[in-house]
Amino acid sequence: MSTKQINKDELNGYTNKEMLGLILQRLSELEKKVDEMIDSKVSRYEFYSVLSALIAVGALVGYLTM
Repeated sequence: MSTKQINKDELNGYTNKEMLGLILQRLSELEKKVDEMIDSKVSRYEFYSVLSALIAVGALVGYLTM
């Protein structure tokens, strides 16, 4: 069984606790960004309701112009 010596050059200066805190903070930021992206998108229901309204108006205009 061999043990590997860790040089100071290989360390990034963070303890495990600090690194975990940074990761959790970054995950929270990513979660907020994903929530904003989801909220900004149009739902399927809204899309189809607008599409049906446009088709109905188009059909009405087509019927009136005949």
